[in-house]
Amino acid sequence: MNNTNPDKFLTTKEAAAILEVSPAVMAMWRKRNAGPAYCKFENSVRYKYSDIIQYIEITKIQTTPANLDYLIKPKKHHEQTQL
Repeated sequence: MNNTNPDKFLTTKEAAAILEVSPAVMAMWRKRNAGPAYCKFENSVRYKYSDIIQYIEITKIQTTPANLDYLIKPKKHHEQTQL
C-alpha cells in the first residue's frame, strides 16, 4: 500500500476509500458483524490502518496456475466408442 503508520486510526470514509466501497457498505458490514475490525469511541467509529490491510489479506482469493488450466488447455473431444 503506502507508508501509512499501521496504528493510525481512519474514519469510515477513509477506510472505505482504501477498500473502494462506500461508507454505507462499511456501515452495513458493521451492522452485520462483518467486514474489517473497528473501534468505537463514544459515537465515533474508527478503523486501524493495519486492520484494513489485514482484512484485504484475509479476504484475498489466491489463484494458482492449476486453477487456470481450463483457460490454457483446449478441451479434448472424446471419441465415441461403438458397442
